[in-house]
Amino acid sequence: MEYLKSSNITLKFSEFNTNSKYHHVKCNKRLCIQPNSEIFVRANVPKHLSVGLQGICTNNVFSLGKGLLLAKALVTVSIDKTIPLKIMNPTNTTISVSKGSILANFQILNADFSVITEDIKCPPVVQNVQIGSTHPIISTSKNNEFRDETKTVFLSNFSIPEPLNPEQTTQLTDCLYENKDIFVTKENPDLGFSTYVQHKINLKPDVKPKHQQPYRLPPHKREVLRHHLDELLKQGIIAPISEEENVPITSPIVLVTKRKRLNDAFQSEKDAALSQYRFCCDFRYLNSCTEQFKYFIPNLQELTESFSQFVPNYISSIDLSSGFFS
Repeated sequence: MEYLKSSNITLKFSEFNTNSKYHHVKCNKRLCIQPNSEIFVRANVPKHLSVGLQGICTNNVFSLGKGLLLAKALVTVSIDKTIPLKIMNPTNTTISVSKGSILANFQILNADFSVITEDIKCPPVVQNVQIGSTHPIISTSKNNEFRDETKTVFLSNFSIPEPLNPEQTTQLTDCLYENKDIFVTKENPDLGFSTYVQHKINLKPDVKPKHQQPYRLPPHKREVLRHHLDELLKQGIIAPISEEENVPITSPIVLVTKRKRLNDAFQSEKDAALSQYRFCCDFRYLNSCTEQFKYFIPNLQELTESFSQFVPNYISSIDLSSGFFS
């Protein structure tokens, strides 16, 4: 109950849904904001928000904790589910924001809001404006064409079973498209990650800085490394280091050849590089410098037995794309 009150969440039992007053706006790429400057960026809103929805953006606890200020503004959700933000860094140091971090709170406009206009000749006037409900807005023909095109491109990544009848095929394709954000494709390269916990490496107090030289690579593997680095940058897994950042330890990269499969067919050199080689880092020195935390691994038999308590019982296996980085 305390969580519901603090998060301004309303439970509508008659409609069997929840209504949160605020929605988190997340950064879609790594940002480095220079001292005493401001930038315009586009950030992601939750997928369930409708295109064309209007709302007000306000500061979030995370951005305030970083020392950032956000311009309070009336914004509209665009077709790619992003909104514009104006962010200021009033400090004297560069502030870095990682991808997926919460930048702002988005509050949907409804009939409870009023628009106040100011005029020099007349006293302030309050006008009650009916903004509209939170139901999805009717899409235009252009939006429908865009959705059909993106759906066709997305479904081309799947092999739909032939024995399915047309109705079953439609149900399957609709289900896949509604959850398209969990699949890694060329249009959506994000692997996805949790923002609830921020990873931190705790070094021993007596650690000596060490910058290891990169391992030598033949010319063809240098191209492979370049493709892997470009892909990791695109996915937001790695980020360039600014000159002001102090990194005590650097580790070399190792490219490990994967086992070749007979049916492998690649459309480009980049696809072949990403599929035939595994990107690894030699973290042996870093591991020797970190504080040890011991955790007990759950017993596999106990986990399997716990499944029998749920009825009906379904066990599924999920293949993660680049499971190490997920």
